[in-house]
Amino acid sequence: MITKFPSSSGQLFVRLRFATNRCVQAVQQNDRLGKKCKDHNAAVGQLHWSSGRLTMKLPPSRNRISFVGSLMPSHQTSKFPLQPFYVPPNKSNRRKWIQGISSVALAGRFPCHWSFAQETNAFQLKYLVASCLYGYSDIASILPELLKLDASAIDVWPKVHGNQREQLEELGEENFANLLQKHHVSLGCITQYKLGPLGLQDEMRLAKRFGCKTIVTGAIGPKDVQGVELKKAVATFVEQLKPHLAIAEETGVTIAIENHSNSLINSPDSLRYLFELRPSKHLAIAFAPYHLPQDEKLLASLMQDVMPALEVFYAWQHGEGCMTQMPKAQELLQMPGRGRLDFGPLLHVLKANRFQGWTSIFMHPFPRGVPILEKTADVTAEINRSRHYLEDLLQKV
Repeated sequence: MITKFPSSSGQLFVRLRFATNRCVQAVQQNDRLGKKCKDHNAAVGQLHWSSGRLTMKLPPSRNRISFVGSLMPSHQTSKFPLQPFYVPPNKSNRRKWIQGISSVALAGRFPCHWSFAQETNAFQLKYLVASCLYGYSDIASILPELLKLDASAIDVWPKVHGNQREQLEELGEENFANLLQKHHVSLGCITQYKLGPLGLQDEMRLAKRFGCKTIVTGAIGPKDVQGVELKKAVATFVEQLKPHLAIAEETGVTIAIENHSNSLINSPDSLRYLFELRPSKHLAIAFAPYHLPQDEKLLASLMQDVMPALEVFYAWQHGEGCMTQMPKAQELLQMPGRGRLDFGPLLHVLKANRFQGWTSIFMHPFPRGVPILEKTADVTAEINRSRHYLEDLLQKV
């Protein structure tokens, strides 16, 4: 599973030969490693070190790189960033390190999500792309976009927001799995408000077959209670979930409850009670700033309070809302970097806690079911605009 290339220094430069979607991002390296590896020739191209970025140049005739019997497109670019690893020179440490990487690569059917950051201990967000951002677009046209978004996984939505969950049914599980493998993407999450938290049994078993670990849904219960009554209502909801959490544990799925308007789990207190009363780690929180007061200090404090239960972080602000028709420029104010919300304090909490869950850059269009922008390429560019904003902030906090 691992290809080893000897460098001129006599140490090892290692590339994990397993499908990975971080290959589209040139990986930041330190100068010492860059100087040792910059002139090294690899089997599929030549490594180049420039301005703090390590990239691989391919010959003009080559536009694909082989990863474990499958092909990863280079998107017709003359540079294809490499996923690098630097191995300790000590033989004993090097052997243990390589064995660890190999075991991870062999463990799953779908792509591993490794990057050099894990060797340098730098924190990175793990991006999940909601299929509904592309409206009712064909899943086969969405999956290639994830490579451009530095995302390893898709979150499939059913109607009315998207229809990719229905497309899974139409294609059949085998064909859908083949599409995922073709584009080196995993099914990271299924969003299922329609089924509700008490109707996910079959969905969890399907998720298990795909290696999917997360299902997002809403809560049930009274919507306008506070204080002691709110805590009792959350306790009742948690009790109702227990038989379903047993299936979640059996299938290895986490049920993540989104805080949502007109829902039991909506206010900061309701989120704290859900965290306090959850009987299993398979019950978690999908944290949506959009539905909470637009106060970054309050949001950051709340995130810290419930951090051990945080499964999905929606990079999503309220902006001008999403419930009525409005000019596109106003609608896009939901996206990070466009509206007034400062995501810095929120990212600080994620970074300080080394958040391992999903980050989903998100918004809702009006009406539901349409893409956030008309053209697929424009949707991808808009998501990347917000991603770059988040990445820049992440370096500062």
